[in-house]
Amino acid sequence: MIATMRPPIVFSFCAAAACSLLLRHVVTFMIVFHTTTRTRPSMGCQHFDGISTFPSGAVGPSSTVLRSRSQSPMIALLLSFPNSGTSFTLRLIRETSSTTTATNYAKETREAKLENYSGTIPSIYDGCSNCPLLHDSELAMPTEYVLVKTHCEGYTGQMKNGSSLVYNQSAFLEGCLTPYSFAAHRGRDGRIKQTRECPYAPTLVKKVVHIMRDPMDNIVSRFHLWKKNYDIQQRLLAFNSTNDEEYSTIDDAFPRSKQGFKDWCRVKDQELMASKESEILLDFSDVPCMSEYYLYTQWHNNAFHTTSNGISTHFFYYEQYETAFNETASDLINFLHTDRKYQATPFVSGKNYDEYYTEKEMIAIWHLIEHFASEATWTKLQRYYSTADDENDDAARIVAGTSKIK
Repeated sequence: MIATMRPPIVFSFCAAAACSLLLRHVVTFMIVFHTTTRTRPSMGCQHFDGISTFPSGAVGPSSTVLRSRSQSPMIALLLSFPNSGTSFTLRLIRETSSTTTATNYAKETREAKLENYSGTIPSIYDGCSNCPLLHDSELAMPTEYVLVKTHCEGYTGQMKNGSSLVYNQSAFLEGCLTPYSFAAHRGRDGRIKQTRECPYAPTLVKKVVHIMRDPMDNIVSRFHLWKKNYDIQQRLLAFNSTNDEEYSTIDDAFPRSKQGFKDWCRVKDQELMASKESEILLDFSDVPCMSEYYLYTQWHNNAFHTTSNGISTHFFYYEQYETAFNETASDLINFLHTDRKYQATPFVSGKNYDEYYTEKEMIAIWHLIEHFASEATWTKLQRYYSTADDENDDAARIVAGTSKIK
């Protein structure tokens, strides 16, 4: 790990007046967006103070919450930092097995996509109001393990008690197990609204699947997803209408390009200044999107910690879908004890964004990641960042690290 820290450096953002105005305006609506998308769970919920790992040899769920089936599946939790192959992995299981997967997020279910739907969304266990929800209730249930999507906590820089970069391990585990149900009413835009429920018991989880993606590509993909977000676009347009802002769309303000990514990073780092612990990154102000890379590193630190007590875990790299698709898919299917009946939609390769970074920026990013990474996280990241013979030869280390999974 890097032990030395550089003296604090003052943050530097684009000096142009238009850029300054853009940063101030976009930071404003980003903070509003973050603080209005989640509600606190009921005060009657059981919280996880002091509990930060899944128990090994966890018992199956109580028969009182099982679905009315001869065999009810146990939960295999899919831990994934956003934009690291989550959707493709879930779709792969549904397509190859013709069985449903599940999610902690009601807005992603089949029912949520139906126009004017106002009923309840089926959960994986009948009678359980705070259990994971079925992605597609028209598909059969798997007989042994149902793969459940969760992003846990700590990927937005916002905790439920206020703005924060630092997520303790208990809060992370609680986030992994917290479902968001279908709210009673849709928003004025007609979209699904979610209500945060009490977390379900860690003992319901019998297996864990953990995916990791190259951090350079993962953060650029986060930028692409952010651009697609309907709520943010509407907030920008509404803000422009009352503030004479020159940008009419997200694409105008942040084009899908290297420059658009860098402008987005400046906004994210400006937003960082409002967090409680921003000083922990003052020595890394030369890192574009320093808050994003910190969150990525911390998220994987916590994910590895939650599985450190011996729960059955299947870890793989996103890039293995491209380099060894059949083997990667078979390993996952076998881990979940499902039958491979059909072929999956082919994986779309080529989502590599090294051109978005200079060599100097990549070196700075790896310094930040190495500084904050746990031993488990750093060990897994060696597939992307290989240590050269000369540990002080940063350029050589970066060249070695930018080659993808072989």
